[in-house]
Amino acid sequence: MVVSAPPGDGNHRRAREFLRSLKTIHVERFTTNFVFDETYTWFRGSYEARRKIGRAIRENPFLEYVRVTEDDERAAWELGGRLRDKGFSFTDLTSFVIAERLKIRHVFTFDGDFRRYGKFISLP
Repeated sequence: MVVSAPPGDGNHRRAREFLRSLKTIHVERFTTNFVFDETYTWFRGSYEARRKIGRAIRENPFLEYVRVTEDDERAAWELGGRLRDKGFSFTDLTSFVIAERLKIRHVFTFDGDFRRYGKFISLP
C-alpha cells in the first residue's frame, strides 16, 4: 500500500504498473486494520496524504478490509516467539497469520520480511 502512493519511493513505478495490471484479471485483494494503521502512521507529516491513503484503503470496493481478531493477535504473538531471531514487526506477524488463515499464497509487497518468512510468493 505505501509504495503505491508516494512517487518518491523507489518502487512507486513498479507498484503502479502492477496495480494497473490487476484490473485485467480477477484477484481478491486484502489488507488489515493493522496494515492500515502502519500506512497511516507512515504519512504522519501530511494530514492530506494520510486522509487520501486512508480513503483509498477504507473506501476501496475492490479491497477487503480484514480486522485482526484476538485469535490472530494471539497466534501472531506465539509466532513471534518462535521466530524471535528474525525481528519481524508485529504487523507483519499478524499479516502472516491472517494470510495463512485465509489461505493466501501470493502477496503484493516489497517488504523483504515476507520473502524471509518463506511461506508466500511475493509479487510483483
